[in-house]
Amino acid sequence: MGSRGMDAWGTDSTSAGLRESSDSWGADANQVNAALPQRAGASLFAHPDAFYRALVDAAVDAIIVIDAKGVIQLFSGSAERLFGYAAAEVLGRNVSVLMPEPMAHEHDGYVQAFIRSRQPHVIGRGRNVVGLKKNGDTFPMHLSVGHVAQGEDHAFVGICHDLTDYHEALMMIAHEKARFRDVVQNQKELIVRLDPDFRITFANASFHHTLALDEGAAHGTYFFEGALGETQGHQQELRALFDSDAPERVFLKIRMRQGSAHKSVEWFFKRTETDAYGPELQGFGIDVSDRDRAIDESNYVKSHDRLTGLHNRQGLKRAFSSVRHTNGQWAVVYLDCNRFDLFNHRYGLRHGDAFLCVLADALKAHVTEHHAGVCGRLSDDDFIAVIPFAEKVDLDRSLESLIQDVGAPKSIEAGPVFSPSLSVGVSVYPDHGSDLDELMHRAGAALRYGKAQSETVMFYSDMIGQRASRAMDIEQGLKAALIEHGLDIFVQPKVDLKTGRCVGFESLLRWGFQGEPVSPAEFIPVAEMSNLGRLLDRYVLEAVANGIARIRRVLPDYDLPVAVNITAGHFSEQNLKTFIQHVLEDRGLDARLLEVEITEGVVINITEQINRNLLGLQAMGIHISIDDFGTGYSSLSYLKKLPVNALKIDKSFIDDISHQNGLKLVEAIVSISQAMNLQVIAEGVESQGQVDLLLAMGCQVGQGYHFSRPFPIDQIPAYLARQA
Repeated sequence: MGSRGMDAWGTDSTSAGLRESSDSWGADANQVNAALPQRAGASLFAHPDAFYRALVDAAVDAIIVIDAKGVIQLFSGSAERLFGYAAAEVLGRNVSVLMPEPMAHEHDGYVQAFIRSRQPHVIGRGRNVVGLKKNGDTFPMHLSVGHVAQGEDHAFVGICHDLTDYHEALMMIAHEKARFRDVVQNQKELIVRLDPDFRITFANASFHHTLALDEGAAHGTYFFEGALGETQGHQQELRALFDSDAPERVFLKIRMRQGSAHKSVEWFFKRTETDAYGPELQGFGIDVSDRDRAIDESNYVKSHDRLTGLHNRQGLKRAFSSVRHTNGQWAVVYLDCNRFDLFNHRYGLRHGDAFLCVLADALKAHVTEHHAGVCGRLSDDDFIAVIPFAEKVDLDRSLESLIQDVGAPKSIEAGPVFSPSLSVGVSVYPDHGSDLDELMHRAGAALRYGKAQSETVMFYSDMIGQRASRAMDIEQGLKAALIEHGLDIFVQPKVDLKTGRCVGFESLLRWGFQGEPVSPAEFIPVAEMSNLGRLLDRYVLEAVANGIARIRRVLPDYDLPVAVNITAGHFSEQNLKTFIQHVLEDRGLDARLLEVEITEGVVINITEQINRNLLGLQAMGIHISIDDFGTGYSSLSYLKKLPVNALKIDKSFIDDISHQNGLKLVEAIVSISQAMNLQVIAEGVESQGQVDLLLAMGCQVGQGYHFSRPFPIDQIPAYLARQA
């Protein structure tokens, strides 16, 4: 390749003298040719220069031959494609044209140093370098260099392999590895790998962060060392994953230690195996501590009263179901704070709520201190205590101390001192039932019955149960009767005691339930207690108006009023007057055809709204009467300020009119009524003797069996015809 007739391939034309140094390019061309198979007609091998040219150009890697001065003597076709030069552009030029700085500047020095020292740095070895394309781009390549020497002449053969794709692949792999590691490390889920001894071989950042560990501290540690509670069962399930018939995956919930606290983690594990690590368990965990805490808080809210913190109905049932088998007998004590609504009215709801909390604390303290029982709040001032007992005498003492503790005077901060008055109903498990709902219902029935009898403590009995069942049956029957129009309107005449002439009627409600008549004295109190009183009043008002309308179609001149009794609760409604007005107008009736009767309960608890209703009805032309006068908290003083037209003396007073005391009482009522210009109506008149006494007193109107028994409203025309 020096000055002795080197051709473009970088080999001597008399190359038999060349000797190989460290690369196959040192072989004599004739020797190579002689080694080729000699076959008849093998003309291709008769021209070795052409064969070598074809061989070089067919190589995938670029082949470049330079002389000792670094001048390019051969530039293969692959080199042209790699560097972007045509061979004619680089032959005769220094090979540094294919190198970026500083390699280009230093290259010739490396060649000369090798020729002098024969100490190879690149020769016979390969290394990764940077090439320079014609367009100025650099690229990575692998360079292998061979040395050929003949005498003082030296030639160097370079084989250049383009590493661009390889480097890009490496960069992509490195990028994907970094990306995968970033994904794993930044996953919210906890990720671990465990060897067959449950030692941690990998744990991501979330594992360390969640369990408050220093980065990398988990590696090599025993996985269950950080678990709380019994773990034997968990270990058996995970060990099964290494068996040949292992399940596909295992789900576990483990409490993991986090310093002095703990985290609840839901794990699922599956088996994995690699050549590097052998069989392992891959675990993915989710920190569910917040979720569990939220569930616990939700369950607490669902099972506890928000105001007092005591159990609510659901919580009581759950608590009772867990303790009822620990003792033979349990008393379900239903406590009610009598007339606590007055406290709210007097001091306001804020103080009322605060006082209920004080009451609840006293109840809880008593039950906790004296009994292994439970307690709760059902609603408003209704509380439940469920306490164990051995003998009835023990229960009596427990109830006495309970009432004493809970009923003791109590105060709230910056508030009043209040001594609650308690009423208590008691049912017993298992004598009165096994279900707490049933036991509380029966204790409540005993409470209501006891309050009606003015008893502080009342135990449930079959009699109370029958009364409660009867009241429930009546309530449900009434609801159905109101929907199905199963209630009938009867009337009883009101008669002028002097003339015997009918001056009006009182409507009376009649109901047949389960094949038997039910007295209004039984079903009307049930209606009022179950909030059916308003519906019952409206039913009667519409039925009476319909009846009067039918009568007027038969008797166009009919003008006698029919009285309807309105319950106390309904009389407090703002739209009562409007409703009555619509009922009359829809049927074309004059307001004077309707009278309204109210009980003493209305006037004793009179409010501004009740007074407005009374005045409004009177303004329409409707007369107002006080019914059953004298049976309630009678006080004649309120009569002077009430907008009423008449009062009805209760039958119980008329029954005693033949006795001196009864006579004087009725005389007093009649005298005061006359003084206030009120009409007096005597109820329950059953004899002519009573009529005579009432007339003598100045009573104007009577009503009772002496004149007529009640009859259906549609029979009024027939009754009036008989009277005529």
